[in-house]
Amino acid sequence: MYFTNISNTLNLPSQECYNVIQDSKGYIWICTENGLVKYSKGYSRLFDKKNGLYENAVYFISEYPQGEIQLFTSNNRILSIKNDSLRELPYTRKVQDYLRKNSNANTFDLGYLISRKRNGDLVINSQQRTFLISNETGNIVDLTKNKNVDPQTYIVLFKDNAFDYFVKNNTGVLFDVNNNNRFHLIISKGPNSKELLVELDEETRMDWRTRICNINGNTFLTIHNKLIQADEQLNVKITSFPSVITCIYANKDHGLWVGTSSNGVYHYNDITNLNEYTHGLSGLTISSVLVDKEGGAWCATTEKGIYYSANYNVTYYPEVKALNKKTTFMKSDAGNLFLSTEIDKLTYLEKNQFKSTEILNTGNGEITDICRFKNQYFIANKGYLGVLDKDFKLKQVILKTFFPPGNLTTYQLDTSVTSLYALGVGLIYRINGSEIKPVGPSLPSKGRCMKVMNDTIVYVGCNDGLYKINLLSIDVKKIGEVSTPVTKILLSNSGKIYFTTKGEGLFKLIDEKAIAVPLDGDATVLNDIVEAKNNLLWISSNNGLIALSTDVEKTNSRRYNTSAGLVSNNIGHLAIHNNYLYISSPDGVFRFPLETDLVNHTPSKVYLNEIRVNDSISISADYDLEFEYWQNSITFSFDLINFKQGNKECLLYQLKGRDSDFQKNYSNVVVFENLSPNTYELVVNSMNSDGVIGSEPLRFKFRILPPFWQTWWFVFLLVIVSLLIIFMTVKMYIDTIRRSEEEKTRVNKLISESQLSALQAQMNPHFIFNAINSIQNYILEKKEDDAYDYLVKFSKLVRLVLNNSREKEISLHAELEMLQLYVSLEQLRFDKSFEFILQVSDDLNLFEIEIPTMLIQPYVENAIWHGLMNLNGERQAVLKIDISQEDNILRIDIQDNGIGRARSNAFKRDSLHHSVGMQLTEKRIEMINTIWNLKNVQVSITDLYDEQQESMGTKVELFLSVLTS
Repeated sequence: MYFTNISNTLNLPSQECYNVIQDSKGYIWICTENGLVKYSKGYSRLFDKKNGLYENAVYFISEYPQGEIQLFTSNNRILSIKNDSLRELPYTRKVQDYLRKNSNANTFDLGYLISRKRNGDLVINSQQRTFLISNETGNIVDLTKNKNVDPQTYIVLFKDNAFDYFVKNNTGVLFDVNNNNRFHLIISKGPNSKELLVELDEETRMDWRTRICNINGNTFLTIHNKLIQADEQLNVKITSFPSVITCIYANKDHGLWVGTSSNGVYHYNDITNLNEYTHGLSGLTISSVLVDKEGGAWCATTEKGIYYSANYNVTYYPEVKALNKKTTFMKSDAGNLFLSTEIDKLTYLEKNQFKSTEILNTGNGEITDICRFKNQYFIANKGYLGVLDKDFKLKQVILKTFFPPGNLTTYQLDTSVTSLYALGVGLIYRINGSEIKPVGPSLPSKGRCMKVMNDTIVYVGCNDGLYKINLLSIDVKKIGEVSTPVTKILLSNSGKIYFTTKGEGLFKLIDEKAIAVPLDGDATVLNDIVEAKNNLLWISSNNGLIALSTDVEKTNSRRYNTSAGLVSNNIGHLAIHNNYLYISSPDGVFRFPLETDLVNHTPSKVYLNEIRVNDSISISADYDLEFEYWQNSITFSFDLINFKQGNKECLLYQLKGRDSDFQKNYSNVVVFENLSPNTYELVVNSMNSDGVIGSEPLRFKFRILPPFWQTWWFVFLLVIVSLLIIFMTVKMYIDTIRRSEEEKTRVNKLISESQLSALQAQMNPHFIFNAINSIQNYILEKKEDDAYDYLVKFSKLVRLVLNNSREKEISLHAELEMLQLYVSLEQLRFDKSFEFILQVSDDLNLFEIEIPTMLIQPYVENAIWHGLMNLNGERQAVLKIDISQEDNILRIDIQDNGIGRARSNAFKRDSLHHSVGMQLTEKRIEMINTIWNLKNVQVSITDLYDEQQESMGTKVELFLSVLTS
């Protein structure tokens, strides 16, 4: 079985795990040495000392009743978790006192298993005894040392149909070194009983942890390394394992699982035949097994945390040297499976065991194909062509009449009714006894694969497409417009020819024309193709395994990847043998039964976790969701229950009242911002790894109230009052409105001019303050030369600032002179860590064009401080200014290749530098529009991204009407 370790994704507090279950909602619960973890995709919650689990370690967990999790801790406490709230059950103290008082001397009696009867009574097994807790009274009844049972009996198994349990009757045998490794067992069902005497295989004490499970009327009980199976008629089978059995798990749909100490896990698909099994996780101790609702298998280990298999029917061979790497060829022929992963070494399957034989120790003999012809197996090799004996050893190297020894390379073998053919680099050969002769014409390009139709017609896949070759007339005809290498040609059972290519996908031959066959996922790089029963084609690609059904006129395909349990998405050779599909990948060979359903039919579930309003108020969905108009930014957080990781699983949501269609969200959080007052209904569903959508979506209705000034009564009152005022005042003011408006316009313009001057006065000190900071840094760092150079330039800059600050507008030449001086100061301060490029259109007269003073500098400052200086060496920092004129509009582009606004915002929260100049400049632009009555002065800020949608900087576009002096 193929398992992967997923401990890191679970945020486990310890790698020593004891138990794993799935509750009725679908959450996974994992017991560890340092706490209990509740897990769903994107969500992990830890229960430990901080929230009431002060002993941390949990040895048993179950769900009873539905929706309530019960635990048995390492301190013999029985706890309950409901709605993520942990509490101690009332009879916990009784259990602790009972175990402490009845323990053997100098020992601590540790509980590890709780069974529950139909009436709710608990049967608890500890290291030394079995006792019952009454559900009605909470009283403890000791079940150990039953007077009606032979005192030598170690275990009594009670079969009660729906509820089977066992009682430890004589735990002294655990500590008796003279018991000859034997134990007595009684199986009891009503008035009938059966006694057994079982001997252990190893001379060692028995493990005190006995486990039990029930499936289809069969009860399985473990003692040390023995698995005891008892059916309804009390017939017993005993199966031995190479080490102590550490856990058992049974599921009516997924068979029996047995975990062992240091020997991994065993899976029995058919409980009536325990001779056939699959095995995995060799070398690990399995403490618990679970098959979840999607069919994924979870194994808890005491050494390395949690292992997961998306499809336990997939068998992997990482420990077999001949199978743990990429194959040079793999093929099923005449009832045998052959493959090769090493030079000169052939591997074959015999009685479900892989065996290897060395063919010919040439040092460069890569095996490429095997073909059975006239009761002999012929082997193709990059160096020779040979014949194998019955033990698949090289019996004969075929004489190479036309070639010197070691100079023949063959890529594929195929047969007609009468002859055997080999495909070489540039020729086709016919093998006759011990001779090999070329037939037909030379190939147009390097040959890769072929299909012999008869002794006349052969289809050959070459590096530049597919060719039809007539061996008699030496005619060569290219099929279609395919120009990429052809990797495999298949003649299907229905007589149709398919061929795969390394770049253009799958094609089917129809009337000697190559017709492209569309495949799921637009797969184009294909490596192999084989045919199973029921007109099903399996195709390997560099991006998954594709199943193509051809039993209808319109082909239908589905692509599978690691989310379906495959070892790798990069699939090479394929072979079908004994109803298994064998698959080669760079990580090795694996297989699964052809009847295995790789599709995840189980829809994922979605639960509401939290609702946040304006990112601060947490609300439960049980409340009547009605918000004020200012509470219009709402975040819904969900738990998505799916564990097969593909590329399709996501949330599907529609906000009725705003959205017309469902939208996909690949995170667990849905955010709605600035919602207008309205009544909404949020419909949320989920899609699993294979695109299956849930049948029962979640629905949440909520309402955002309008502000009071939008309510009907306020509008009505406002209309009445307005009409009354208009009626009373219109006559009085009708003659003065025009004069009043003119006066107002004049006053507004004066106010705007005053405000512009005030803003400009604010900007100059702000700019000078930043420059003084730079000088101060040089002095503090004792860089006297740099400080002097900086001070000289700064003094010149101060002079220009003081000269220009009295002006509302200055020439573009003066603005650029001041800007270049500022940038050079910033380059000095930051050790020339960025490059500055200034481009001015040749047709601009810099002395005639006027612009508001210090208009460009705040945007340049922002680009340097928040864009370029936070790059931290990711790339060469560049600041570029491009000035041009279009019609009567002056265009100024300020572009940096910094970190962009999104990442910059994160830095700003922790930075002491705030771009006051930017805010003041925006206000100045508003004033300029007002004073000069301009409508086309605009500022546009754009985030720049590369092809991978990674931030590549910011671009500011400033448009001004051209003012001339």
